[in-house]
Amino acid sequence: MKIAFIDLGRHYGGVEVYILSLVKGWIARGKQCIILARKNSAFHHKLVQLGLEEIVLAVDFDIKSVKLARKRILDEGINLLHVNGINSGVFASLMYLPIKTIATVHGSVYHERADRNIMMQKLFAYLEKRCLKKSNKIISVSFAIKQILLERGIDGNKLEVIHNGIEEIEYGAKEKTDSNLVKICMVGRLEEVKGCDYLIRALAKLKDKEFLCDIYGEGSLKEELEKLANDFGVVDKICFKGFSDKIREVMGEYDILVQPSRFEAFPLTPLEAMNAKVLLICSDIGGMREIVTEGENGLKFEVGNVEELAGKIIWAMEHKKEVENMTENAFDKFQREYTESAMHEKTFDLFEQI
Repeated sequence: MKIAFIDLGRHYGGVEVYILSLVKGWIARGKQCIILARKNSAFHHKLVQLGLEEIVLAVDFDIKSVKLARKRILDEGINLLHVNGINSGVFASLMYLPIKTIATVHGSVYHERADRNIMMQKLFAYLEKRCLKKSNKIISVSFAIKQILLERGIDGNKLEVIHNGIEEIEYGAKEKTDSNLVKICMVGRLEEVKGCDYLIRALAKLKDKEFLCDIYGEGSLKEELEKLANDFGVVDKICFKGFSDKIREVMGEYDILVQPSRFEAFPLTPLEAMNAKVLLICSDIGGMREIVTEGENGLKFEVGNVEELAGKIIWAMEHKKEVENMTENAFDKFQREYTESAMHEKTFDLFEQI
């Protein structure tokens, strides 16, 4: 079987990491594929950097590219389209190919586009629904997303929940120190949906505590968030690190990962924290409810409840033994459920079924 993976996003984030994982796993099985990526996007540049340009078809979102992509897919004997995202779904529909399609839904259109006006949100939701109805199968990355799709009228017989998985990394044992300094991090786009403002407001309530917080990511709210940190008097304890593709290498250096999002489908960063035995404190929302059991393998707080978030961080600072037990439990759950190999096996079995 030969697959065309399609992702026309402009950025390089969790969706693109997911696709790259599937591509590498598919090739490792001796299978063939091509990747349709938006020309000169961050994803396109990453694919070239990794030496995959021979299997990459860089396209623009226009009719000329649709025709070129259709011809190449037919010429190469592609058997299955794997679509990721609304733009990719529309592009695939415009090619009018006699080929089966599987779509992975990575998020909620209304939450991910909360910065757009309501008419634009409804337009994207309409386009997504049209494309999903044409798909032969739909992978939902969490039960939370499956429920949203069911409520929007998507056929439940088409839906298959396959949680994201990541490659396991072996981290060295953390050095024991006498220091009370707690290292905190957050990873995500600096946009409203990621809730970075909640974290900054919570940290402002910890001024008498010894901590440092690194925030990784870029986005339209960067200047506003930097100003917020300054206004709340914690600018000297928060470092905006910008985008980094080395998160996994440094994750083990932290004590706590905070995921304060207003919504998450099933993010990868919490899995990285579990692998690194870093305590996860997250919003009690979406797919994160499926990852964290309160007090067993992490801590949760009500979305937007800054007081509760601050309280959870303080509790973690003062209960190191309990935190150690939680991170061990989280690591065990990661190995059981969220490895890359587990995701590959379930996804590729579904490819073969279709």
